[in-house]
Amino acid sequence: MTVQRSWKRWAWIGFAIVAVVFVFFSYQTAQSPAKSAQEQAVAIAKKKAGLKTKTGFYWYNRDQTYFTVAGTNQKNTPVYVLIHKKNGAINVYKQSAGISRNDALTKVWNHQNPKKVLNINFGLYKNRPVWQVAYVKKNGSLNYDTIDFKTGETTQLIQNL
Repeated sequence: MTVQRSWKRWAWIGFAIVAVVFVFFSYQTAQSPAKSAQEQAVAIAKKKAGLKTKTGFYWYNRDQTYFTVAGTNQKNTPVYVLIHKKNGAINVYKQSAGISRNDALTKVWNHQNPKKVLNINFGLYKNRPVWQVAYVKKNGSLNYDTIDFKTGETTQLIQNL
């Protein structure tokens, strides 16, 4: 009787270990494309735009996909290096030329009163640099606020998805 209990206990412990290892490796595998994209974007930003240090990374998906690396250039100027995923085109924006990430978030919190902000990304919309904020309202609906980087004005508001 004691041997049978001991065997069951060890079987459950073994199962738990296998489950934890499986979840860990599944998570790592799922994260590898994002990590790879970020590493490639940082390398391109350093080589083509003279980025010296990285302070942030954004992955923007809309009509087109853009990777943005935030950081400082060789002159210690804070910049956003925007890289078009498909053709590799690069645009560099001084961070001081527009509103900050925090300013965009503050605008959404003050005007839309979301329950939760899901993410914020920097990209191009209609050939203009924008912050896109995805959030959930108190009624559970998904919403997007696209805010012009240079003016701070909302360029598109998608609600109740």
